[in-house]
Amino acid sequence: MGVYCTFRRVSLLALLLIFGIRASAMDDPDPVPTDAAGDETGSVQWGALFKESLFFLGVEHGFRVSTDPGVRAALGGSFFTGYVDSVENLHGWADGDPFLVNYVGHPIQGAVSGDIWIHNDLRYRTAEIGRNRRYWTGRLRAVAFAWAYSEEFEIGPVSEASIGHSQAHFPQQGFVDQVITPVIGGVWMIGEDAVDRFIIKKIEAHTRSPWLKIAARGFLNPSRTFANCMELEIPWYRETRSGVFGGNLLAKDPPVYKSIAAKSDPPSETAGVSAFEFALSFNQMLLGIGNRDVACAGGGGTALFNLNSVVGIEADVAGCKMLGLEANLSGDGLTFAAGPRFSYRNSTRWTPWVNVLLGGEKLTQEAFYPEEKAIVKATAPPGTSPFALHSLYTQDFSTAGFAVSMGGGVDWAMNRVLAFRVGNLEYSHAWLHELNGEFYPNELRLTTGVVLRID
Repeated sequence: MGVYCTFRRVSLLALLLIFGIRASAMDDPDPVPTDAAGDETGSVQWGALFKESLFFLGVEHGFRVSTDPGVRAALGGSFFTGYVDSVENLHGWADGDPFLVNYVGHPIQGAVSGDIWIHNDLRYRTAEIGRNRRYWTGRLRAVAFAWAYSEEFEIGPVSEASIGHSQAHFPQQGFVDQVITPVIGGVWMIGEDAVDRFIIKKIEAHTRSPWLKIAARGFLNPSRTFANCMELEIPWYRETRSGVFGGNLLAKDPPVYKSIAAKSDPPSETAGVSAFEFALSFNQMLLGIGNRDVACAGGGGTALFNLNSVVGIEADVAGCKMLGLEANLSGDGLTFAAGPRFSYRNSTRWTPWVNVLLGGEKLTQEAFYPEEKAIVKATAPPGTSPFALHSLYTQDFSTAGFAVSMGGGVDWAMNRVLAFRVGNLEYSHAWLHELNGEFYPNELRLTTGVVLRID
């Protein structure tokens, strides 16, 4: 994992050479069937999606096994026991990886897996960035797949948890990758889409050199380039226009593909009912109300499936880091719940709602003993990994149990696609055991964030 970015660059250069021989013979894509309105038709190519994703997964795990001695050393242990330990040990945010791995490498993974989805999502794959719902709907679908792929890579049957049991040991227990990969990966995808439309297209329009066009497409859209290779396409392939060795790239609308970037949604009321809503939020929590108040700050995600204009099914996951604990003590919380939401919608931009959710909560704390750390480090054999010594000068505490919450909030629609969560206040009760001598059965949570609405 520590050399993730280097791996992607080396692999990209190698694959550019491998697939470069297809340049002249297979440069132009086949025409895509369209309906009477000229929009692309079809559903998801599930077979191709599975094969391309499995290839990408194999490349990533193959690199892990070949470059990480710790992964290879864990291959001989008990598969089931190691997997269960890895999943059960998950808590907190950080996982010990450096900044470039967590906040650059994993977002690129999210963008590549999202691009693989886009390539196989026939109805939306030619949508270009702009003020059109079709593009944003397609990209939300891609982000959802990037999240599913990330979960498989982290804790699925063929994952870091099963191959090498990475999360079973300190400090690989955090949730950072499972959040950052799809979220920042989605932002990365959208950024590359903007670069492709507003920069790469302009470069192509002002040069006749195919090699300059290849360089622009390849290096200014790195995740899409890598995804093309995982799909066994030429690295500079585009669904939205012809290739660089054929077709008229100087024209604004190439003959094979019709750009839909200029198509925008007709104006309509903002209070309509969306079939699906996805919210990213910042959470400020107060744990242990009435016993020992502890602030806990973090974030989360909420998915809402609207059954009609009033009733919807909500699923919520949130995490936070405990603040204000005593010296040498850290802690975090994780909540997950689902249940009905009841909304009131009218002709205004405001949508108030209430919900009742059932689920679970897990609280974890770690005590650090500096004096024991000094003794352990002084007596450890030379060359011992500092991670292997961690458990000798720390102590972990955790508790988990069933939880129920209820609350309400209000959203303000900016347009049919985006809304702002002005506020959401929820009270919850969890049936938890003692945590490091304290009880935290009650919780108050205040949430604000952004909501993406999809018809």
